[in-house]
Amino acid sequence: MQRSNSRTARRSRQPSAGLPVHIPCSSGRPAVPDEVLDIPLPARPAVPPADALRTLTERFGDDLVIHGPGVVEERGGTLSLAYRDIHPHDLSQVLDQHGVCVRAGHHCAKPLMKVLGVNATARAPPYLYNDETDVDTLADALADAGDFFAF
Repeated sequence: MQRSNSRTARRSRQPSAGLPVHIPCSSGRPAVPDEVLDIPLPARPAVPPADALRTLTERFGDDLVIHGPGVVEERGGTLSLAYRDIHPHDLSQVLDQHGVCVRAGHHCAKPLMKVLGVNATARAPPYLYNDETDVDTLADALADAGDFFAF
């Protein structure tokens, strides 16, 4: 990537946060790589959101809040989490130590955070390569975070 004195030129050449560098951006939206489009539909998603929701809510009950519609058909695949009274940044650090990647913060959605009554969430976006063991790893990491921050 060539550097330019123009801030706009630099910004327009950079991919969105969290995207691999090889995915070009156009008008703020990433292009869908051909590799993703070539994946057979039955293989998408590896972990249906309903299974991930069920696994996590059965294991943690009221200790875990997953923001968004309770009806699986009305929600996307991303899980915005609040676990006990653990701040999402602290939670993400413990999860990272267990090899679980999440994003923590207000996710450029401060008005939504105000409506939800929280300052931030931890966001776990399952993807094509995630399976049931990844959901179990997330659950184990959440349990360890709960033990670590137990009062």
